[in-house]
Amino acid sequence: MDIQALINTVVGMFLVMATGYGAKKLRMFGEDFTKQLSTLILHIAQPCMIIDAMLKLTYSPENGKAVLTVLGIGVFMHIFAAAFAFLTMKVVRHAERRKISEYCLIFTNAMFFGQPIIRSLFGDRGDLWLPFYVVTFNIFIWTYGLVLLGRGRDDIKLKPLNIVLNYGTVPVLIGAILFFTGLGSYIPAGVLKGVSFLGGLCTPISLFIMGALIASVPLRKLFSDLNVYLVCAVKLLIFPVMIYPLMRYVFGLDADFSLFAAVISGLPTAANAPMFAELYGIEPDFAAHTVGMMTALSTFTIPLVVYVLGFF
Repeated sequence: MDIQALINTVVGMFLVMATGYGAKKLRMFGEDFTKQLSTLILHIAQPCMIIDAMLKLTYSPENGKAVLTVLGIGVFMHIFAAAFAFLTMKVVRHAERRKISEYCLIFTNAMFFGQPIIRSLFGDRGDLWLPFYVVTFNIFIWTYGLVLLGRGRDDIKLKPLNIVLNYGTVPVLIGAILFFTGLGSYIPAGVLKGVSFLGGLCTPISLFIMGALIASVPLRKLFSDLNVYLVCAVKLLIFPVMIYPLMRYVFGLDADFSLFAAVISGLPTAANAPMFAELYGIEPDFAAHTVGMMTALSTFTIPLVVYVLGFF
């Protein structure tokens, strides 16, 4: 575990966010610009990023076993987070805010924000593990995520097809076929390079969007909402400290898988939280406020959490 590499990665990510913040404050782009960038990331860059990560690895029985372990980790973490969020967020009296608070605790910005962090800690293994964690993320976000947001609403319905066919599971399926069959080795080098370039857009653009998101919230409001601090404390500090010993000492996983699970659980909320909040009219300002604040704070909490867990 190279803590210095992690710190360097987080500092670089923070600078990209700061650039997005400054550009938004200087009014260098309009309100629709970040939404258009989000569409670019979701529809093009994310699938390419997932496929590219999986094409860079060679199948082996050990890697196949690791994939199954990560899938199990993902399923457990989402169920655990959903139960814990439901119990802890009962203190939030406003029903719509409670839904967004629970959502923010369950769904993690694993691929966009987490990829460079996981890579700095685990190298090529992280590139294999992360896409399969994203499979469980997409299954839960299109099932329990919609059930949660639709609580008390008749216009938000679960669509079974979206569980299987979405922008996370389809590229993982394509990448898995190429990975397990070895067909990826027959893809022309120029095509691979193009997919890699497009996938490389994910992290810098998503960080830029996060910076712009923070800039849209007045500073006084950004630091005055106790509800936001509660969600941030649970997501960034309490979750990873709970997840590591559960994985290590209850389920008997090795230190690397346990640390992987803990770091994933301590990442900020997925960027789609404010998007869904705006789409369905569920406290969009609060969602943007929470995700922005959490993303900014995570650049400090992630190295701290990894350092503390290193003593285990």
